[in-house]
Amino acid sequence: MQLHATQLILTPMAQVRLKITDPYSIHRVVMDLFPRRYDDQGMELPSNIQWVDCGERIFGREIRILSKVSPNIQEIKNSTIDDVRVTTNPIPESFFDKECYRFSLVANPFVCKLGGKRVPIMDELGIGRWIESKAEKSGFMIIEKEIDKIRPLIFNKGKNKITLHTARISGVLKVQDKERFVEAVGRGIGKGRAWGLGLMQLSIKC
Repeated sequence: MQLHATQLILTPMAQVRLKITDPYSIHRVVMDLFPRRYDDQGMELPSNIQWVDCGERIFGREIRILSKVSPNIQEIKNSTIDDVRVTTNPIPESFFDKECYRFSLVANPFVCKLGGKRVPIMDELGIGRWIESKAEKSGFMIIEKEIDKIRPLIFNKGKNKITLHTARISGVLKVQDKERFVEAVGRGIGKGRAWGLGLMQLSIKC
């Protein structure tokens, strides 16, 4: 599986031009970078695009994106104003040859009750059990973990108010099944991927 890592930098001017105000507006800009794909029956295929808002930096607002196809950089460029910077690179397969990685993840932990109702998990112990369960199903195990920034993410999508309970989980993981691990990284962890949740940021643990 080929994955592409993209860094999107939006200057304050670009944020005004693109009307960046909340996760829905970022979702719109991110999706505009990628062509829509359809099957033989004309049905739109899942995008499998993940992103995370890393917030304001000295050089602008940083959005990190993980995708299975490379972005079309010109889609959000302004022909007369240099207010957007996009850098994209394929992730080499050798990156996934290691056994241990440091990770950071902003996720939407919840449990499903009878009838399919999703109940958010808002305590550290419960969130810890949630990520360990996800890890077991995804070919890795958690060696170290830190959980913080447990808070709601609230925004509007059209006339609908959306509330997602989120938490940041970081630490060290150990790969037990490389194929399942890579698949999980490419798919994302948990729900809410359209809204900037579920992207597992990895760095090699030396």
